[in-house]
Amino acid sequence: MDTSERIPAKGPNAIASLGLSRRRLTINSAATVSNYVLLMVIGLWYTPYMLHRIPESVYGLVSLATSLTNYLVIVMSMISGPVGRYVTADLSRGDIAGANATFNSFFFGGAKIVSVLVVVVLAFCMFLPINVPAGYEGRARLLFGSIGISLLVSSYSNCFDTAYWATNRFEIRSMLDIAALLLRNGVVVVLFLFTTPDIWQISVAVIVTTVFQFVMVYNVWKRLTPELHIDRKAQTPERRKLIYSIGRWLMGSYVGNQLLMSSDLFLINRYFGSADNAKYGVLLLWASIVRSVFSSIGLILQPSLVALEATESAQNMVAVTSRAIRAIGTLAAHATGVLAGLALPLLTIWIKKPWVSEVAPLTAIILLPLCFELSSIPLTSLLIAEERIRKTAIFSIATGFSSVVVSLILLNTTHLGFYAVALPIAACSMLRYGLCYNILATQGLHDKWYRFVGMEIPMTIRFFATAAVAYGLGYWLQPTSIYAILTCFVLTAIIVLPLSFLALPKADRQMMGHFLRPKVA
Repeated sequence: MDTSERIPAKGPNAIASLGLSRRRLTINSAATVSNYVLLMVIGLWYTPYMLHRIPESVYGLVSLATSLTNYLVIVMSMISGPVGRYVTADLSRGDIAGANATFNSFFFGGAKIVSVLVVVVLAFCMFLPINVPAGYEGRARLLFGSIGISLLVSSYSNCFDTAYWATNRFEIRSMLDIAALLLRNGVVVVLFLFTTPDIWQISVAVIVTTVFQFVMVYNVWKRLTPELHIDRKAQTPERRKLIYSIGRWLMGSYVGNQLLMSSDLFLINRYFGSADNAKYGVLLLWASIVRSVFSSIGLILQPSLVALEATESAQNMVAVTSRAIRAIGTLAAHATGVLAGLALPLLTIWIKKPWVSEVAPLTAIILLPLCFELSSIPLTSLLIAEERIRKTAIFSIATGFSSVVVSLILLNTTHLGFYAVALPIAACSMLRYGLCYNILATQGLHDKWYRFVGMEIPMTIRFFATAAVAYGLGYWLQPTSIYAILTCFVLTAIIVLPLSFLALPKADRQMMGHFLRPKVA
C-alpha cells in the first residue's frame, strides 16, 4: 500500500504530530524572520560600507578567509554535526544517562580535535599560500588566524546547541545570533571611527564576538538542559565509537559540501586575483544570508523529526517531510527569485560600482541551486542516520569533486570567466540535492524511491516566475533608490504570493491557514 495513504496526519495535524504547538512555531518563526530581516538590512549596508573604505583587493581577502577556513569545520563536523540529533533522540526516549554519555563523548572528543586544528591554522597563517596584496601579508595572517580559530570555537560550541534541539527553543538561538551580528558590526564601526580603516579591525571584531557567543551559548545550555552536565567520567566506549563511526562519514559529507560551496572563491583567487574575490563574494553574500536564515527555519522542525524517528512514529514522516520540503522550497524560491530578478538595479544602488553589470547575470545561476539545497533541509535527520550516512558522504564527495574538476577544465579551456566556476557548481548542486539525496532519504522511510524526486519542479517554476515578475517590474519602474526597490519587492509579492498559495495542495493550504489565521480568545 502507498505509504502516503497510511498516514493519519493531515492538514494542521501534520504539525501537531510533530509536537509543535502553534504558539511555539509562531515564536520560533517570528524570531527567525526577525533575524532574516536584520541580516538583510545589515548586509545591504555593511558591504558597500566596507568597499568604500577598504580597497577591493584587500576586502576580497575577508570573503576568501571565511571560505577557506570553512574547511576546518569539516573536521569539527564529526563532533558538532550529530551531537544534537543523538542527544535529542536519547532524551525523547527518556534516557538521561545515555544523553549525558553521548554529550560528554562528543564534548571531550571535540576538545582534542580543536587543539590539533589550532596548530593547522597557525601553520597556514605562517606560509599563507594565496595571492595577497603587497604590504598586507602580516594583516592577512592575523585575519586568517582570527577567523580560523573563531570558526573552530564556534563549531565546537555547537555541542551546546543540544539545548535548542531538546527544548525546541530556537528563538533564543535567533536572539543570540542577532546580538552577535550587532556586536560584530558595531565593533568594526567603532574602531573605524577612531582608527584608520583596515582589515585588522575585522579580526578584532571576530574575536570579541566569538568570546561573547561562547559564553552566552554555554549559559543558555546550563539553563535549558539542567539534566545534562559536563563530566569526563560520563563518556562510554560505545558512544565514543559512535563518534568515529558516524563522524568519519559525516566529515566526508562536509568535505563534499565545502568543495561544492567554498571552492569557487579559491579558484577565482588563483585564476583572476583577489580583487575579483570581492566582486564574486558580493553575490555569495546574498546566498549566505538566505542559506543562514532558511537553515534556521529548517531547524525548527529538525528536533521533532528526530523525535518521530526515535520513537518509531515513522508512519507520519512521509507526510510531514513532504509538507516541510514544499513549504521551505516555496519560501526559498520566492526569496531568491525576487533577488535574481532585481539583481542589476539592486547591485547598482547597493554597491555603486561600475562592475555590477558584469556579475548581475550570475545571480540566478548562484541562487537557483540554493533553492534545491534549502528544500532538502527537512531530509537532514534521515540522511545523517547511522545506516545512511555512508551513502550520503559518497554522493557529497562525488558531486563536490566533480564540480571542481569541471570548473578547472572550463577555466583552462574556455574564456567563460566567472561562469566557468558558477555553472559546474550549480549543475552539481542541483544533481545532489534534487536527485541523489531525495532518493537516499526514502530508504529511511521504507517508501518508494521516487517519493521526493520531482518536488523541486514546482519550486523551480516559482523561482523563474518570481524572477520574471520582479525583472518586469524593475524594467518598467527603473528603480534608482532603495525605496523604489522596496516597491518592486512589495508589488512582486502581491502578484506572486496569492497565485503560489493557490497552487499548493489543499492540505498544505489548510495547514498554513491554520497557523497564519489570528487566534481569537
